[in-house]
Amino acid sequence: MDIKKLINESVITNWKDVLINCIEPYEDIINTKLSCEYATTNNIFPDISLIFNCFNYFNVEDIKCIIVGQDCYHTRDVANGLCFSHSQQKNNKLQPCLRNIFKELQRTEHVVRKESDLSDWAQQGCLLLNMSLTVLEGKPNSHSNIWSPFMNAVIKWISENCENVCIMLWGNFAQTTEIYFRNTNNIILKAGHPSPLNTKNPFIGCGHFEKCNEYHDIKWV
Repeated sequence: MDIKKLINESVITNWKDVLINCIEPYEDIINTKLSCEYATTNNIFPDISLIFNCFNYFNVEDIKCIIVGQDCYHTRDVANGLCFSHSQQKNNKLQPCLRNIFKELQRTEHVVRKESDLSDWAQQGCLLLNMSLTVLEGKPNSHSNIWSPFMNAVIKWISENCENVCIMLWGNFAQTTEIYFRNTNNIILKAGHPSPLNTKNPFIGCGHFEKCNEYHDIKWV
């Protein structure tokens, strides 16, 4: 694995320079750990060509919001490199988290969204960022030890160089990144995780899509 080469070959926006700069201190360890994983299994998601997919839809200066996810879907043929987004499934089946996200959209936008691929959000300047860019099949958060230092460096860079960005933090894991955005000229929005297993602090009712649109005009549906 040559992670810097992969960035150079797969990222087509000016995020490439940011990623190359941020990855240098972690390059060797990422290369070593990922090479070991790919040598022992093919069950790593998403496809290698989509690992940096979330950075390919807009340039740095066009960022409007960030939605932070933990890691990719760990089911075969689902993950597409954008957090909470996934490829179309049989009978248009939605992953449970995305189903709840769409319920919140319907509550505020009064329109039903069925398309599970959220690349239209990305095209409008939404960084759909998983903090782990790969995952083993059936093992959520299995690659956090590979990606965590590098992804925190990326988050830190964004917090120091971007302004007026809506930072949408859903759940306890995403909210660990809040520390980077405090005392910056960005907007922090926090809510419970959209998982249906979250009953203590329900996501539905958070109003994040409306609140984000107070700052940026984004077509969610």
